[in-house]
Amino acid sequence: MKHITSRTNPLIQQLCKLHEKKYRAQESLFVFEGKKLLAEAKDSGVELVHVLAVEDMLPFCAEILGSKSDILIEVGQSVYDKLTLENSPEGVFVVARPLDKSKKIATIYDNKSSLETECNTKLLLSSIRDTGNLGTIVRSAVAFGVDEVILTPDCAEVYNPKTIRASMGAVFRADITIVSCEKQAVTALRDDGYSVYATALSDTSLSLGQVELPERCCFVIGNEANGLDGELIAACSETLTIPMACGVESLNAAMAATAILWESFRSRKDERNV
Repeated sequence: MKHITSRTNPLIQQLCKLHEKKYRAQESLFVFEGKKLLAEAKDSGVELVHVLAVEDMLPFCAEILGSKSDILIEVGQSVYDKLTLENSPEGVFVVARPLDKSKKIATIYDNKSSLETECNTKLLLSSIRDTGNLGTIVRSAVAFGVDEVILTPDCAEVYNPKTIRASMGAVFRADITIVSCEKQAVTALRDDGYSVYATALSDTSLSLGQVELPERCCFVIGNEANGLDGELIAACSETLTIPMACGVESLNAAMAATAILWESFRSRKDERNV
């Protein structure tokens, strides 16, 4: 097993650069930390390139990696301190290659025939800029059976370490598509038989929990500060609101998405008597 003790080691210097988005894109690599995320990535088929660990974490990492233990590198604590951005690091630093399904800039929504018609529930995120919100939403999407998460190009980066941490590894399992035009995506979904619900307040908004959701539907969540664009709302089938106590205007984007996805999941389970 390779053992790195110098903070100026060329590999360590290279990996430190991967904390920046431009280098992740340039090298087609991303990084994350922690025991649970390592196990999630391995189970999800993520291609692992390097796993750097302090001495105490070596047995755990070797067990998770199994026959792939040749990628395991022991590093001294001072070296790990240079690599980590965590406040309380566990001592496991992972370098991996992006999954193709989460990397593409999709044009499929310009072509109705290419849609995956077997999917029933989709989620479209418009300009979700906060990594914590994006990761939390993806985690909820996986938990509540969303078939596809659709992102606009200006959403937070899926492979930002903070997104990965907030998702607790759900980004490794979610089917994520980045689309070039959200309005075209909505139009294509409606043409393919989906009911597309914009989460927005209006005089004609339907109330979550008081509307029968169809089997094939897509929910659209907007930017944390500005919500959804008016033209995008108009392109959707209906608007949907979450009933709340008086005096509360709105929910955090991640919390709103979670509430909507839970209700959709609950209603589908009831219909199937699961």
